[in-house]
Amino acid sequence: MSQPMTGGELLLKCLQAEGVSTLFGILDGSFNTFLAKLDEYNMRFVNSRHEAAAAHMAEAYARVTGAPAVVIGGIGPGAANMISGVITAYAEGTPLIVFSGQRRRNIIYPDRGGSFQNVRLIDLFEPITKFSVGVRDWRRLPEIIRKAYRIALNGRPGPVYIEIPEDVMRSTGDPDTAPVWPAAGYRAAQPAAGDPALIQAAAEMLAGAERPFLHAGVGVSWSGAWEEFLALGDYLSAGLSASLAARGVVPEDHPRYFHPLNRDALERARSEADVDLVVGGRIGELDNWGKELTWRDPAEQKTIQIDVDPLA
Repeated sequence: MSQPMTGGELLLKCLQAEGVSTLFGILDGSFNTFLAKLDEYNMRFVNSRHEAAAAHMAEAYARVTGAPAVVIGGIGPGAANMISGVITAYAEGTPLIVFSGQRRRNIIYPDRGGSFQNVRLIDLFEPITKFSVGVRDWRRLPEIIRKAYRIALNGRPGPVYIEIPEDVMRSTGDPDTAPVWPAAGYRAAQPAAGDPALIQAAAEMLAGAERPFLHAGVGVSWSGAWEEFLALGDYLSAGLSASLAARGVVPEDHPRYFHPLNRDALERARSEADVDLVVGGRIGELDNWGKELTWRDPAEQKTIQIDVDPLA
């Protein structure tokens, strides 16, 4: 039997296995066992002035690093304060791992009445995350964190929420009964490839285009495919644009780049294209797709969309 470990330390062990080195948030007393071991796991904790700021900082950190970021809030209002940053991550497809404390298991769900800062946090986060769950047994922490990371990164990325009651954080047990796996041991090595026949058809359509136009969504940034996107655009001598979230994929001094705020020129260039290629993005309102004069008669203009989300 190994040396007993608290739930707080087990959480650190799980995050270390996921490659986490920086955390954001504000900790309350429910995270004391976590905080006590923080330095032993070489974790840097960025303590913000407000939980909303911590969530936005984590969301930005995920965008810059290209990896899921972790944000932590305290029980009740501390967790609720993170919502604005979590909503942003949900809307923008940013993988965010959101933790909060919760009151003891014997007084939550249902609330016995009169308990301090007892909020139904799982229900609060459910509409704005891909996965919202509570840990009810110390031994399930590694399993639930693995599932949360898989969901956050699968398909269109997004935030996930994990609630850990204060008594689970304080619980101790044999860590051998709660095995922690490295990320490489359970995550997919790479995304699934597209249908070869559809890729071939798209390539032939672009090769035969007289006035091709390429539009980058934020998925180009997340996949690190900006060099390939630019190379294809240059090969085709195509017009280029990017969504507001994907600004920077195309250098703004590129001779064939149409800035998203130069609406008249952008809409004209798109409407005159005979083949439009949308890569890594939704065909969304702020990109002006679907408004006059962007769309033309389908007999005259074809649109190809490449995105990880089949519902985009």
